[in-house]
Amino acid sequence: MATLTQKLLDFYQKSPRSIAVRLLHNQAPDMVITYEGLLNGSAGYSAALHEAGILPGEVVVLILRHGEHLLYAFFGALLHGSIPA
Repeated sequence: MATLTQKLLDFYQKSPRSIAVRLLHNQAPDMVITYEGLLNGSAGYSAALHEAGILPGEVVVLILRHGEHLLYAFFGALLHGSIPA
């Protein structure tokens, strides 16, 4: 069975510019994030976890406002092998 991270990478390889997520905002335009954008945004969070000494398998508590950075942090933790909470 494929993991969420494996599926994300598969979709990225097949169609990087396809829409991965559409964030709906109240009284603002919706935000579209492609698989390429999602992986690029998540890579920085994954690297930051590594640099902070967080090991794969450790739980990472994410405290961010709802929006694109929370999404990037969530997937960055998954890419790193951490467990986002």
